[in-house]
Amino acid sequence: MRSPSAPNLRRVRAGFEVAARISRNFGYMIRGAPGLIRVNPAEIGWVQSPEWRMSLEMRRPVRGPASYVLPGDWDQAVEGRTIFHGGPYEARFEGVGRGTVPMERYAFFVALRERFVDGRRWEDTEWFQWIASRRAGGRPISRYATPEAARSRLQWLDRLAEQIAMDGYRSLRELHFRRRSSLVRYTARRAVGVPFEELEPFVNRGRDGRLILEDGRHRICMARVLGVPEIPVRVFVTHSDFFETRGPSSSGDS
Repeated sequence: MRSPSAPNLRRVRAGFEVAARISRNFGYMIRGAPGLIRVNPAEIGWVQSPEWRMSLEMRRPVRGPASYVLPGDWDQAVEGRTIFHGGPYEARFEGVGRGTVPMERYAFFVALRERFVDGRRWEDTEWFQWIASRRAGGRPISRYATPEAARSRLQWLDRLAEQIAMDGYRSLRELHFRRRSSLVRYTARRAVGVPFEELEPFVNRGRDGRLILEDGRHRICMARVLGVPEIPVRVFVTHSDFFETRGPSSSGDS
């Protein structure tokens, strides 16, 4: 095979430089399910708000699992902001767009800690009071839309904490084969026919490597509160600057 000439090498090199600039400025999608990694939930110290999944999955041109490498300030902390539940229920931060909040200012996580570490009643947590005020104001959270639905959901959280405390934290596939299926039924309803591995919690990775809760708030927060040493997660969005010093092979996906 003939070696490429110097002009051809320059064109190839220039093409790679243009592609790199496009990636840094606009990001890119990686088709296929990102591999599971195992992390200490205590290292997941931030919460993404709003989450990426809904906006990215509505826009993408192909079906099937994917992960993303994206630039921007979406991994930066929003000072002085508290979020209560996450998901689609709370608007973007004024003048900031997408950002992150420390776990200590995530009211749902704080409520879990108050319930399962301090022994407080759900009704005495700030998060529960916010849920009740949303319902009273005609803007209920879907799984807490009525007092009966809220009671059922809170009982489910109590059972989940008891299950993890007694049996340890298990992946969805392990739960399925061990016939501990309440969490499996709840999660599988979201995506019938999707492999269990694709329904594990999602995290994002900031430019400095920080891990950010993206999806799976119940399992991630519960595992952190109960001191679980390791859980399986998927990295959904990675900041493009993360690769500047580490290179793509450092993404942690396998």
